[in-house]
Amino acid sequence: EVRAVAEGNRNAQQGIGLLQVADGALGQLGEIVQRLQSLAVQAATGLYTDDQRGSIDVEFEGLKSEMDRIAKATTYNNTPLLDSPRGFTIEIGPSIASGNDFVNFTLNDMSAQGPHLNIGSLTIDTVKSAREALAQLQRVEQQVAEERNKVAALHNRLDLNSTTSTSIIEKLHEAESNVRDV
Repeated sequence: EVRAVAEGNRNAQQGIGLLQVADGALGQLGEIVQRLQSLAVQAATGLYTDDQRGSIDVEFEGLKSEMDRIAKATTYNNTPLLDSPRGFTIEIGPSIASGNDFVNFTLNDMSAQGPHLNIGSLTIDTVKSAREALAQLQRVEQQVAEERNKVAALHNRLDLNSTTSTSIIEKLHEAESNVRDV
């Protein structure tokens, strides 16, 4: 039983590592979305010419490409995390029968081109397109924040499980020691 609980604890620690990698990438994506919003606000202003908006749009397009690169490059143990919807199951305890000894979760596709964020076709080369982009970027900012909140909640759950498992292992060792002493 001690070995099974210890292995579940190791699995929880690996899950925490995976979630930390995902959270770091999601933090970067959130910063990029904020910059995209800034550029859209700038382009929506009537103070710029279409040529100037075109220059702003170059950075905008580059940032969307960077979002795709981050989503594709974010991996844990060679498993991509954010380039397509991907489900994970982490066995964190010795008994499947209880239904509480595993954690299931899905990480969404967080690429700009993907169906979840779907901002690949956005441009800010005209005032109209910049204003339309702003509304979509607010939605995307919320989606990135929700994904990050989900990851944080899972991290906390696995961290609590790990703390509990460590305590259980200590108590099982103490009980074994007491039996041997008797």
